[in-house]
Amino acid sequence: MPVGVYKREANKIIVKCNYCGNPKEIWQSYYYKSKTKKFYCNYSCHYKANRTTVICENCGKPKEITQWEYDDAKTKKFYCNRDCHIKYDKANKITVICESCGKPKEIIQSHYNRSKTKKFYCNPDCMWSESERRKANSERVKQFYIDHPEMRKANGERTKQRYIDHPEMRKANSKRMKQYWTDPKMREKASKEATQRYIDHPEMRKTASNKMKQYFIDHPEELKIMKKRPKQYWADPKMREKISGENNYGWKGGTSYSSKCKHPDSPVHQYAKKYNITFKEATQKFREVCNDKIK
Repeated sequence: MPVGVYKREANKIIVKCNYCGNPKEIWQSYYYKSKTKKFYCNYSCHYKANRTTVICENCGKPKEITQWEYDDAKTKKFYCNRDCHIKYDKANKITVICESCGKPKEIIQSHYNRSKTKKFYCNPDCMWSESERRKANSERVKQFYIDHPEMRKANGERTKQRYIDHPEMRKANSKRMKQYWTDPKMREKASKEATQRYIDHPEMRKTASNKMKQYFIDHPEELKIMKKRPKQYWADPKMREKISGENNYGWKGGTSYSSKCKHPDSPVHQYAKKYNITFKEATQKFREVCNDKIK
Protein backbone atom coordinates (compact mmCIF):
# COMPACT_ATOMS: atom_id res chain seq x y z
CA MET A 1 0.00 0.00 0.00
CA PRO A 2 1.44 3.40 -0.93
CA VAL A 3 2.47 5.73 1.84
CA GLY A 4 -0.26 8.08 3.05
CA VAL A 5 -3.31 6.19 1.66
CA TYR A 6 -4.49 5.22 5.15
CA LYS A 7 -4.57 8.91 6.09
CA ARG A 8 -6.91 9.67 3.22
CA GLU A 9 -9.23 6.84 4.18
CA ALA A 10 -9.22 8.09 7.76
CA ASN A 11 -10.54 11.47 6.49
CA LYS A 12 -13.63 9.86 4.96
CA ILE A 13 -17.05 9.73 6.60
CA ILE A 14 -20.19 7.74 5.87
CA VAL A 15 -23.44 9.58 4.98
CA LYS A 16 -26.88 8.43 3.88
CA CYS A 17 -28.27 9.03 0.39
CA ASN A 18 -31.01 11.65 0.61
CA TYR A 19 -33.19 9.67 -1.82
CA CYS A 20 -32.72 5.90 -1.28
CA GLY A 21 -31.08 5.89 2.17
CA ASN A 22 -28.08 3.76 1.16
CA PRO A 23 -24.76 4.58 2.88
CA LYS A 24 -22.02 6.36 0.93
CA GLU A 25 -18.45 7.36 1.78
CA ILE A 26 -17.40 10.94 1.10
CA TRP A 27 -14.47 13.13 2.08
CA GLN A 28 -14.88 15.21 5.20
CA SER A 29 -13.99 18.33 3.20
CA TYR A 30 -17.01 17.68 0.92
CA TYR A 31 -19.24 17.31 3.96
CA TYR A 32 -18.15 20.61 5.54
CA LYS A 33 -18.31 22.52 2.24
CA SER A 34 -21.88 21.37 1.54
CA LYS A 35 -24.50 24.00 2.45
CA THR A 36 -27.57 21.75 2.19
CA LYS A 37 -25.97 18.64 3.73
CA LYS A 38 -27.85 16.58 1.13
CA PHE A 39 -25.85 13.76 -0.48
CA TYR A 40 -26.73 11.14 -3.12
CA CYS A 41 -25.39 7.77 -4.28
CA ASN A 42 -25.14 8.84 -7.93
CA TYR A 43 -26.66 11.12 -10.56
CA SER A 44 -29.76 8.92 -10.88
CA CYS A 45 -30.67 9.39 -7.20
CA HIS A 46 -29.90 13.10 -7.47
CA TYR A 47 -32.18 13.45 -10.51
CA LYS A 48 -35.08 11.56 -8.89
CA ALA A 49 -34.81 13.41 -5.57
CA ASN A 50 -35.07 16.83 -7.25
CA ARG A 51 -38.18 16.04 -9.25
CA THR A 52 -41.76 16.70 -8.22
CA THR A 53 -45.07 15.71 -9.82
CA VAL A 54 -47.65 18.36 -10.76
CA ILE A 55 -51.03 18.23 -12.51
CA CYS A 56 -51.62 19.88 -15.91
CA GLU A 57 -54.21 22.68 -15.58
CA ASN A 58 -55.76 21.89 -18.98
CA CYS A 59 -55.92 18.09 -19.36
CA GLY A 60 -55.32 16.94 -15.77
CA LYS A 61 -52.40 14.62 -16.65
CA PRO A 62 -49.47 14.33 -14.20
CA LYS A 63 -46.11 15.80 -15.20
CA GLU A 64 -42.68 15.70 -13.57
CA ILE A 65 -40.74 18.94 -13.17
CA THR A 66 -37.64 19.96 -11.24
CA GLN A 67 -37.98 21.40 -7.76
CA TRP A 68 -36.49 24.75 -8.73
CA GLU A 69 -39.05 25.10 -11.55
CA TYR A 70 -41.80 24.53 -9.00
CA ASP A 71 -40.28 27.03 -6.53
CA ASP A 72 -39.79 29.74 -9.20
CA ALA A 73 -43.36 29.49 -10.55
CA LYS A 74 -45.44 32.51 -9.44
CA THR A 75 -48.90 31.19 -10.28
CA LYS A 76 -48.19 27.51 -9.49
CA LYS A 77 -50.02 26.60 -12.72
CA PHE A 78 -48.33 23.98 -14.88
CA TYR A 79 -49.04 22.47 -18.31
CA CYS A 80 -47.98 19.38 -20.28
CA ASN A 81 -46.77 21.49 -23.23
CA ARG A 82 -47.38 24.75 -25.08
CA ASP A 83 -50.52 23.42 -26.80
CA CYS A 84 -52.16 22.74 -23.43
CA HIS A 85 -51.15 26.23 -22.27
CA ILE A 86 -52.73 27.90 -25.34
CA LYS A 87 -55.94 25.88 -25.02
CA TYR A 88 -56.24 26.79 -21.34
CA ASP A 89 -55.71 30.51 -22.06
CA LYS A 90 -58.35 30.52 -24.81
CA ALA A 91 -60.87 28.74 -22.60
CA ASN A 92 -60.28 31.05 -19.61
CA LYS A 93 -60.25 34.57 -21.07
CA ILE A 94 -61.30 37.57 -18.98
CA THR A 95 -63.21 40.69 -20.12
CA VAL A 96 -61.71 44.18 -19.72
CA ILE A 97 -62.93 47.65 -20.76
CA CYS A 98 -61.10 49.75 -23.38
CA GLU A 99 -59.74 52.93 -21.79
CA SER A 100 -60.43 54.98 -24.93
CA CYS A 101 -63.82 53.94 -26.34
CA GLY A 102 -65.26 51.97 -23.40
CA LYS A 103 -65.96 48.81 -25.41
CA PRO A 104 -65.43 45.39 -23.77
CA LYS A 105 -62.51 43.23 -24.92
CA GLU A 106 -61.43 39.68 -24.07
CA ILE A 107 -57.81 39.04 -23.13
CA ILE A 108 -55.97 36.05 -21.68
CA GLN A 109 -55.19 35.90 -17.98
CA SER A 110 -51.40 36.09 -18.42
CA HIS A 111 -51.66 39.41 -20.30
CA TYR A 112 -53.76 40.83 -17.48
CA ASN A 113 -51.29 39.65 -14.84
CA ARG A 114 -48.28 41.08 -16.72
CA SER A 115 -49.85 44.53 -17.12
CA LYS A 116 -48.49 47.13 -14.68
CA THR A 117 -50.99 49.92 -15.45
CA LYS A 118 -54.05 47.65 -15.92
CA LYS A 119 -55.04 49.84 -18.89
CA PHE A 120 -56.23 48.00 -22.00
CA TYR A 121 -57.29 49.09 -25.51
CA CYS A 122 -59.24 47.58 -28.41
CA ASN A 123 -56.53 48.25 -31.00
CA PRO A 124 -53.54 50.56 -31.70
CA ASP A 125 -55.87 53.33 -32.94
CA CYS A 126 -57.60 53.47 -29.56
CA MET A 127 -54.26 53.28 -27.77
CA TRP A 128 -52.71 56.23 -29.64
CA SER A 129 -55.86 58.36 -29.49
CA GLU A 130 -54.79 59.54 -26.02
CA SER A 131 -52.85 62.79 -26.38
CA GLU A 132 -50.89 62.25 -23.14
CA ARG A 133 -49.66 58.85 -24.31
CA ARG A 134 -48.62 60.24 -27.71
CA LYS A 135 -46.82 63.17 -26.10
CA ALA A 136 -44.98 60.96 -23.58
CA ASN A 137 -43.90 58.55 -26.33
CA SER A 138 -42.78 61.44 -28.56
CA GLU A 139 -40.64 62.89 -25.75
CA ARG A 140 -39.12 59.46 -25.09
CA VAL A 141 -38.17 59.02 -28.75
CA LYS A 142 -36.72 62.56 -28.97
CA GLN A 143 -34.61 62.03 -25.86
CA PHE A 144 -33.42 58.66 -27.16
CA TYR A 145 -32.15 60.20 -30.41
CA ILE A 146 -30.52 63.06 -28.49
CA ASP A 147 -28.69 60.58 -26.24
CA HIS A 148 -27.81 58.25 -29.17
CA PRO A 149 -27.00 60.35 -32.26
CA GLU A 150 -25.43 57.31 -33.95
CA MET A 151 -28.83 55.56 -33.87
CA ARG A 152 -30.46 58.58 -35.49
CA LYS A 153 -27.86 58.53 -38.27
CA ALA A 154 -28.24 54.76 -38.80
CA ASN A 155 -32.02 55.08 -38.92
CA GLY A 156 -31.72 57.89 -41.47
CA GLU A 157 -29.49 55.76 -43.68
CA ARG A 158 -31.93 52.85 -43.51
CA THR A 159 -34.82 55.14 -44.47
CA LYS A 160 -32.87 56.51 -47.45
CA GLN A 161 -32.09 53.01 -48.68
CA ARG A 162 -35.72 51.95 -48.22
CA TYR A 163 -36.95 54.86 -50.36
CA ILE A 164 -34.36 54.02 -53.04
CA ASP A 165 -35.50 50.39 -53.11
CA HIS A 166 -39.21 51.28 -52.94
CA PRO A 167 -39.95 54.54 -54.83
CA GLU A 168 -43.73 54.03 -54.40
CA MET A 169 -43.26 54.38 -50.61
CA ARG A 170 -41.42 57.65 -51.18
CA LYS A 171 -44.25 59.01 -53.35
CA ALA A 172 -46.90 57.99 -50.82
CA ASN A 173 -44.98 59.58 -47.95
CA SER A 174 -44.38 62.75 -49.97
CA LYS A 175 -48.10 63.04 -50.70
CA ARG A 176 -48.95 62.52 -47.03
CA MET A 177 -46.46 65.17 -45.89
CA LYS A 178 -47.79 67.70 -48.42
CA GLN A 179 -51.28 67.24 -46.98
CA TYR A 180 -49.80 67.56 -43.48
CA TRP A 181 -48.12 70.91 -44.24
CA THR A 182 -51.16 72.40 -45.96
CA ASP A 183 -52.88 72.49 -42.57
CA PRO A 184 -51.98 75.89 -41.00
CA LYS A 185 -52.54 74.60 -37.46
CA MET A 186 -50.08 71.76 -37.93
CA ARG A 187 -47.52 74.12 -39.49
CA GLU A 188 -47.80 76.48 -36.53
CA LYS A 189 -47.55 73.63 -34.03
CA ALA A 190 -44.48 72.11 -35.74
CA SER A 191 -42.81 75.53 -35.95
CA LYS A 192 -43.31 76.19 -32.22
CA GLU A 193 -42.00 72.74 -31.30
CA ALA A 194 -38.90 73.17 -33.46
CA THR A 195 -38.20 76.64 -32.06
CA GLN A 196 -38.56 75.42 -28.48
CA ARG A 197 -36.36 72.40 -29.21
CA TYR A 198 -33.53 74.59 -30.48
CA ILE A 199 -33.89 76.91 -27.48
CA ASP A 200 -33.73 73.98 -25.04
CA HIS A 201 -30.91 72.24 -26.93
CA PRO A 202 -28.52 74.84 -28.46
CA GLU A 203 -26.12 72.06 -29.49
CA MET A 204 -28.79 70.72 -31.87
CA ARG A 205 -29.17 74.20 -33.38
CA LYS A 206 -25.43 74.45 -33.96
CA THR A 207 -25.28 70.96 -35.50
CA ALA A 208 -28.19 71.72 -37.85
CA SER A 209 -26.58 75.03 -38.84
CA ASN A 210 -23.26 73.35 -39.66
CA LYS A 211 -25.02 70.69 -41.73
CA MET A 212 -26.91 73.35 -43.68
CA LYS A 213 -23.71 75.29 -44.36
CA GLN A 214 -21.96 72.17 -45.62
CA TYR A 215 -24.97 71.31 -47.80
CA PHE A 216 -24.89 74.70 -49.52
CA ILE A 217 -21.13 74.44 -50.00
CA ASP A 218 -21.61 71.06 -51.70
CA HIS A 219 -24.64 72.28 -53.71
CA PRO A 220 -24.05 75.92 -54.83
CA GLU A 221 -27.00 75.75 -57.26
CA GLU A 222 -29.35 75.21 -54.27
CA LEU A 223 -27.83 78.26 -52.58
CA LYS A 224 -28.72 80.44 -55.59
CA ILE A 225 -32.32 79.21 -55.44
CA MET A 226 -32.51 79.87 -51.70
CA LYS A 227 -31.20 83.42 -52.19
CA LYS A 228 -33.97 84.15 -54.70
CA ARG A 229 -36.78 82.91 -52.46
CA PRO A 230 -36.52 85.59 -49.71
CA LYS A 231 -36.52 88.32 -52.35
CA GLN A 232 -39.66 86.90 -53.95
CA TYR A 233 -41.21 86.38 -50.52
CA TRP A 234 -40.62 89.92 -49.30
CA ALA A 235 -41.48 91.47 -52.66
CA ASP A 236 -45.10 90.45 -52.07
CA PRO A 237 -46.73 93.31 -50.06
CA LYS A 238 -49.48 91.02 -48.73
CA MET A 239 -46.94 88.64 -47.21
CA ARG A 240 -44.98 91.52 -45.68
CA GLU A 241 -48.14 92.94 -44.16
CA LYS A 242 -49.23 89.52 -42.89
CA ILE A 243 -45.91 88.78 -41.18
CA SER A 244 -45.74 92.28 -39.75
CA GLY A 245 -49.27 91.99 -38.34
CA GLU A 246 -48.73 88.52 -36.85
CA ASN A 247 -45.52 89.43 -35.05
CA ASN A 248 -46.57 93.01 -34.22
CA TYR A 249 -42.94 93.88 -34.73
CA GLY A 250 -42.71 94.95 -38.36
CA TRP A 251 -41.29 97.99 -40.12
CA LYS A 252 -41.33 99.46 -43.58
CA GLY A 253 -38.67 98.27 -45.99
CA GLY A 254 -37.22 95.60 -43.71
CA THR A 255 -37.91 92.21 -42.22
CA SER A 256 -39.73 91.39 -39.00
CA TYR A 257 -38.69 89.61 -35.85
CA SER A 258 -40.96 87.59 -33.61
CA SER A 259 -41.04 87.80 -29.84
CA LYS A 260 -38.69 84.79 -29.76
CA CYS A 261 -35.85 87.24 -30.51
CA LYS A 262 -36.26 88.55 -26.97
CA HIS A 263 -34.91 85.24 -25.64
CA PRO A 264 -31.58 85.80 -23.79
CA ASP A 265 -29.78 83.41 -26.19
CA SER A 266 -31.03 85.17 -29.35
CA PRO A 267 -28.48 86.77 -31.74
CA VAL A 268 -29.89 90.26 -31.01
CA HIS A 269 -29.29 89.88 -27.26
CA GLN A 270 -25.80 88.49 -27.82
CA TYR A 271 -24.97 91.38 -30.16
CA ALA A 272 -26.24 93.92 -27.61
CA LYS A 273 -24.21 92.33 -24.83
CA LYS A 274 -21.05 92.14 -26.96
CA TYR A 275 -21.06 95.84 -27.94
CA ASN A 276 -22.66 97.08 -24.71
CA ILE A 277 -25.68 98.66 -26.40
CA THR A 278 -29.43 98.50 -25.75
CA PHE A 279 -31.76 95.91 -27.23
CA LYS A 280 -33.42 98.58 -29.46
CA GLU A 281 -30.08 99.70 -30.88
CA ALA A 282 -29.06 96.10 -31.58
CA THR A 283 -32.41 95.45 -33.27
CA GLN A 284 -31.95 98.52 -35.48
CA LYS A 285 -28.53 97.25 -36.55
CA PHE A 286 -30.05 93.90 -37.49
CA ARG A 287 -32.77 95.66 -39.49
CA GLU A 288 -30.20 97.59 -41.50
CA VAL A 289 -28.21 94.42 -42.22
CA CYS A 290 -31.36 92.55 -43.31
CA ASN A 291 -32.43 95.46 -45.57
CA ASP A 292 -29.04 95.49 -47.27
CA LYS A 293 -29.19 91.73 -47.87
CA ILE A 294 -32.70 91.92 -49.36
CA LYS A 295 -31.75 94.75 -51.68
